[in-house]
Amino acid sequence: MFKLFKKKETEAEEPKAAAEERPVEEEHDPFPKAKPAKWKCMTCGYIYDPEVGDPDSGIAPGTRFEDIPDDWVCPTCKVGKDSFKKLDF
Repeated sequence: MFKLFKKKETEAEEPKAAAEERPVEEEHDPFPKAKPAKWKCMTCGYIYDPEVGDPDSGIAPGTRFEDIPDDWVCPTCKVGKDSFKKLDF
C-alpha cells in the first residue's frame, strides 16, 4: 500500500547552505562603551550633546566636548567653553 523510497546512492546530499547564509551574530561586549558626556552651559542652560554636535558652528555629530576647539562659544549666549559643566548622569 505505501511505498518507501530510498535515496539512490548516486544522489549526493546537498551541503547545508542555510548554515552558511545565517547572519553572523555580533559578539557581546561585556564592557560596552559609555556614551560621551553631555555638557551644560551654566549661563543659559544650553546642553551640548556630542551625538548631535553643533552643525551651525561646524561641529560634527559625534564630536566630544573635549575635542571642540577652544575658541568655540555657546550657540545660545556666546560664552566660552569654560562656562560649561559636565553632566554626570
